[in-house]
Amino acid sequence: MNRGGGVDISGFMLAIAPVALSPGASFTLAMNNVIHRGITGVFSVIAGTLIGIYIHASLVGLGVTQLLARYPPVMKTLQLTGTLYLLWLALRLVASGIQAWRRPQQNTGHGAGIKEALLANLFNIKAILLWLTVAPAFAGTAFMHYLLLASIHVAIMASWLLLCGGAIVLTTRRFSVRWLKVVVDTGGGLFLFILTLSSALAMLK
Repeated sequence: MNRGGGVDISGFMLAIAPVALSPGASFTLAMNNVIHRGITGVFSVIAGTLIGIYIHASLVGLGVTQLLARYPPVMKTLQLTGTLYLLWLALRLVASGIQAWRRPQQNTGHGAGIKEALLANLFNIKAILLWLTVAPAFAGTAFMHYLLLASIHVAIMASWLLLCGGAIVLTTRRFSVRWLKVVVDTGGGLFLFILTLSSALAMLK
C-alpha cells in the first residue's frame, strides 16, 4: 500500500484483480453480447465500461466524489438510481432468455451497447466505493496517477472479457446457440438481479 505521494501499481493490481475478474454487470452484458453478436459484441461493453472507469477515476482524482460522499442523501440517490437501473438490465436479460426458449426462430435482441455498459458502470455503487475508498490508497496525490490506475483496471477488465468471450464463441461451435442464449441470458440476468439486490441490502445495513 502506498504511504507516500507516489503510485503503487503492483499493490493496486493485486487489490483490483479479484474485483475486475469477478462476475458483475459488465461481465454479464459482455457474455450476453457474445451470444447475440459474436466476439465483436464484447467491444461495446469494454468501451462503455472503459469510459465509466475513467470518469470514476477522474472524479475521485479531482475530489468530486469525496465531496458528494459528505452528503448522504446524494449517495443514497445514486445508490437507488444504480440499483433500479441494474435491476432493469437484469430483468431485460431474463426476458430475452425466456423469449429465446419460447420462440426459437425469433431474434431475441441485439445485446447491450456502449450506453448501457457505461450507465451500468457509472451507477454501480460498488464501482463508486471502489474508486472512493480503495484507489486513493494506491494512487498517491497526483491526478495523473488515478488515470494510470484506471488504465490498469481497464486492461485487466478488457483482457478478462475477451478471454471469456472467446470461450463462449468456442462453446457455440459445439452447442446450440438457442440454448446458449437461454442459459446465458436467463442465468446471467438472474445472477445480476441477485447480486444487485444483495449489494443494495448490504449498503442499507
